Amino acid sequence: MPKKHQKYSSIKPTSLPHHSLSPGNHTSRHQHGASSSTPEPSVNDLINHLRRTQLSQSSSGDGAVSYTPRVVPRSVHPSIRNLLELPETPPPRPRPSPRRVGDVRIRRTPGPPPPSSWLRGSHTENNERNHERLGIPAGSGRVLYRLERLPGVTFPAKDSLQHAVLKSMASNWNWHLDYDGEFLSELPTRMRILLLSYITVYAHNDQAPRNRGQGLRPLFSKQEGDGWPDQDHEVTRLDLSAALGNWISLKQLNAELVVSSSRGVPSSVIKVEENVPSSWDAELEEESDTAPTPSLLQSPVQTLRFENLRHLSLAHPNKTSASWISLLHLLSHLSTLTHLSLAHWPVPTLTPNAINSRVRHPTHRSLTFSYGGTDAYSAFENNWAEASSVLRKLSRATYCLKWLDLEGCGDWFGALSWDGIGPDGEVYNSPGPEWNASWRNVEWVGLGPGWLPGGQDSGEYGASPSKSLYASIHSPLSSSIPPDPALNWNVEEEREKYRRAKEMGAYRDILDRAKRVQEHIRRVRREEKGKWVHVSFGGDGPEERAMLKTAGVDVGF
Repeated sequence: MPKKHQKYSSIKPTSLPHHSLSPGNHTSRHQHGASSSTPEPSVNDLINHLRRTQLSQSSSGDGAVSYTPRVVPRSVHPSIRNLLELPETPPPRPRPSPRRVGDVRIRRTPGPPPPSSWLRGSHTENNERNHERLGIPAGSGRVLYRLERLPGVTFPAKDSLQHAVLKSMASNWNWHLDYDGEFLSELPTRMRILLLSYITVYAHNDQAPRNRGQGLRPLFSKQEGDGWPDQDHEVTRLDLSAALGNWISLKQLNAELVVSSSRGVPSSVIKVEENVPSSWDAELEEESDTAPTPSLLQSPVQTLRFENLRHLSLAHPNKTSASWISLLHLLSHLSTLTHLSLAHWPVPTLTPNAINSRVRHPTHRSLTFSYGGTDAYSAFENNWAEASSVLRKLSRATYCLKWLDLEGCGDWFGALSWDGIGPDGEVYNSPGPEWNASWRNVEWVGLGPGWLPGGQDSGEYGASPSKSLYASIHSPLSSSIPPDPALNWNVEEEREKYRRAKEMGAYRDILDRAKRVQEHIRRVRREEKGKWVHVSFGGDGPEERAMLKTAGVDVGF
């Protein structure tokens, strides 16, 4: 007879914990088949038991092995850790590698460690790429972006919640443009003014604003219809540093600030009724009786959108988008400005694309002349005819200025103190801006270099001392000839020292030009008994202050 299949009570096999994890493991060795009277431990009990019994093995010199308990530190969320000022959780200890070839431990990562130049190369390339995008030539040192560059508003303290929120919004500005773009204009006017300054400093890297074509609309939107919001009269400050050429143009800014409006003009003046006369004589009589309407009233009236705007910053423009013609056209409508920042603007010229262009003489082909009024040799020849003329127009357009920031414009500081004599001895009648006429109320002028040269120690650049050329593994002389102390020098280190010396020389040269401009302005004011002017060479931060002290400049701190 076939045997009947045996029936099991449960198909799933029972999984019991290891006997070593049981509290009564000492009795289970003698009682294999007997059931323990103690209840089975729960999962939480087993986890706690594992935590208590986690041991790390360490051997002493006499060969004995000891077990020391290792407590795993609990991790805390970074936001809570920063709030409670708790120390950071230490990383876990590395496991000892058992892989050995004799007495030599095998490397986890094959090959030698990467050179220091490789580690700092990506950071340097990113900085140079950001400088090129902002129109700043690469290799010009560390350019200074000042949060409090433009006065006119009180910034929150660095340790305040308001500063942290504004900094976070500026650092993630593109995200806020995508998800909060419709509600940004509902912020208070002071918050929007502060947010523009924070965008200048914290949103010019990977989070550069993508609102090209929108201009000021995300923060200062237009109302439905033809009118502008009533809060526009509260706007007295616009910090548009690092904005020109990146997310707004001068043409678009002119359209944002100077608007064409028909408000305040009667409709009867703009709309002229056309009545068909009965005869030619009646038409002549009607034209003689009716006063002619000026054409200015028939065209749209240009008004200033922010009528109380007094502080404007156009610092750090893209050099390809910085047009002095457009700037003069814009400032002609903003003649009531009292504070203006043109930091890091290029050389004043009306033909920026023709600086390196030259034309030949029609008959003498060997003779060439500069196409524009300013060329690449104007600074060496001290020929600032065109630049001084542009600055003179600028001073006449901004005759209410009291504060002028020209930081980072050391390439053309000579145009501010030019004596009006050309390289061939020709004399010009209008040398430079009018310091005693249009700019007679200017009391503060910023003439700082606007950048810092590299540090004096090699640790800042990562150029740590390494093997010299004679000790290279590729040199056949390293094993046969004893080392010569005269050859113990590093090519990269010497190149780095030469570059730092050149940067420091250029830094001192700009400061010397600024001092000459200071002496010129004070001398002109003293001759006409004008106001005293304070010239600033920078020194807002401790690092910049130390650099100026090294260069021999007393900043008054």
